[in-house]
Amino acid sequence: MGVSASPIVLADRSGNSAVLYASDTFKGERLARAVTAELGMQVGIACYTMTGKQLKTSAIPSALSIAENVGRTIRKAKENREDIAASVTRAVNGTLLVMGTVNKKIEEVKAGFE
Repeated sequence: MGVSASPIVLADRSGNSAVLYASDTFKGERLARAVTAELGMQVGIACYTMTGKQLKTSAIPSALSIAENVGRTIRKAKENREDIAASVTRAVNGTLLVMGTVNKKIEEVKAGFE
């Protein structure tokens, strides 16, 4: 079994907060959605608290380092007005599979979230 999402802590900029203890991850998500909707749809959230040892045994190896590198690459590409897709592809030694343009976007609200 993995690391529990609970406690799930949510807070808004007005100082309202909630600490949720859920029986499972799905119930935790439903509770967090309800609280987020009640707090105006803008909250900070913290969950999956764990020790360093738990992180090492439960996280995908190097995932945090890769995410940090991708974020840094995107920021630098924007600052330098470079092609973001090409920059990220190089940074992760990846292959760009598809390029395109979004012509239409449909938004749908489900359970209080878009």
